[in-house]
Amino acid sequence: HAIQLLQGDVRLHVPQVAIDDVLAAAGDSRLIAQLEVALEDWTPAIAATLDAQTAKRPIGRGPLAEIDFWRARAAALSTLCEQLQTPNSRRMVEVLERCDSQLLP
Repeated sequence: HAIQLLQGDVRLHVPQVAIDDVLAAAGDSRLIAQLEVALEDWTPAIAATLDAQTAKRPIGRGPLAEIDFWRARAAALSTLCEQLQTPNSRRMVEVLERCDSQLLP
């Protein structure tokens, strides 16, 4: 639903690889390298989205302007959150956690 509300939203690149076994994937150095490259792209994209949303202010005055402002902000952040919650994204992060990637906090 949020994707339909927002045009020009940020798309996080998730490598098109099948991760059926997280433990086995965590031992595959070529796969780890692919996942880390994607994760390196995510960080500035997420930061830019958060910065852009923080910089925005309501257009106009009154309660309808506030509602529109918060609706647009929710749509942008929900789109980002939905992408991070996809099964492929979650498995990607799980593999990187399993191999103790230095890119994760």
